[in-house]
Amino acid sequence: MMKKFLSILLSTVMIAGVLTGCSTTPTPREEAPAAEAPAAETTESKTAEADATEAGAADATSSATVPAEGKLMAGLGVSTKISSSKAATADAEGTAQVDSVIAAVTYDSQGVIVKCAIDSAQTKINFNDKGEITSDLNTVPSTKVELGANYGMVKASAIGKEWFEQAQAFSDWTIGKTLEEVKGMKVKKVDDAHPMVPDEPDLTASVSVSVGDFIAAVEKAMTSGGPQFEGTADIKTGLSVITFIKSSKPAAEGEDGAGQVDSAIVAVTVDGSGKILASVMDAAQTKVSFNNKGEITADMNAPISTKVELGANYGMVKASAIGKEWFEQIHAFAEWTVGKTVAEVKGMQVKKVDDNHPAVPDEAELTASVSISVGDYINGVEKAAANAK
Repeated sequence: MMKKFLSILLSTVMIAGVLTGCSTTPTPREEAPAAEAPAAETTESKTAEADATEAGAADATSSATVPAEGKLMAGLGVSTKISSSKAATADAEGTAQVDSVIAAVTYDSQGVIVKCAIDSAQTKINFNDKGEITSDLNTVPSTKVELGANYGMVKASAIGKEWFEQAQAFSDWTIGKTLEEVKGMKVKKVDDAHPMVPDEPDLTASVSVSVGDFIAAVEKAMTSGGPQFEGTADIKTGLSVITFIKSSKPAAEGEDGAGQVDSAIVAVTVDGSGKILASVMDAAQTKVSFNNKGEITADMNAPISTKVELGANYGMVKASAIGKEWFEQIHAFAEWTVGKTVAEVKGMQVKKVDDNHPAVPDEAELTASVSISVGDYINGVEKAAANAK
């Protein structure tokens, strides 16, 4: 108990210091309006090609720390919704919108959070009332953290904070806390669009977005049974999300189209020398179906699982030449990266099997365990390590 008390006390002091001191582009609509005079929400969108380093946006990780002693666990959680999608009309395009909130969490044997990183992939694919896709499917969307100041929330922010700053403040707040304490956060309902705005004194001046999905992602990360590893004093945890929409397809007579969002997600924990101590990977493959009249046919309230969460239900094993499911293959690749540097991971021998499999591992240790293409995950490891704090 004394160890936990000291951890919490230290995190509280450090957090106080922090808090004082396609269209595939996300739309800034998550912040709760000011109680006395609600600010008009901005309708301006920023390009996904915006410089991700602006205003410190490249950092998707927590800057607060607590001692990382003994056995630690690394977890990755994804909370996805499609409920903001909308049908097309004769006067306005429809939108297949996928909102994924992702949390990478490192915690100790007592369940106390040591590191936390939060980001969101908010991706939109437009279509018309004939079911034709109007978005550029070659676009590579940026996350909200990557957009940084270009996300545009600060214009309408009652507290003068961008989305990435608010996500950072929430992440910092979790340091030194257990999952139960995070789930026990005091929240308030501002309106139907903001049902869970923090009502904690520590966060009043730094977070006005609704954090229900943040909490859900943290819970998933801490209950997903991630890898264990030995902690060091200089560990850092980083998160990356690489998203594509190129597999989307238009509707036809008698056949639904779909806005398809594929996100390759990587969380790594590294030591001071850059060696990977833990690696967790997943994919959020989400489809929003619509017909040739532009009507949404998907169940917008259905729960959405990642490929790892689907497990054997993903169904890859039926067509697998090595008899392995997707989750087994990505776990094998993630384990292979442990103990290596980013340079060593990037130096992996790969081979092109076909256009859909341009980077299949060609390493002896992985021949029997990985037959999927891992190029996006190699890039994800590099990005996550660069983001690590």
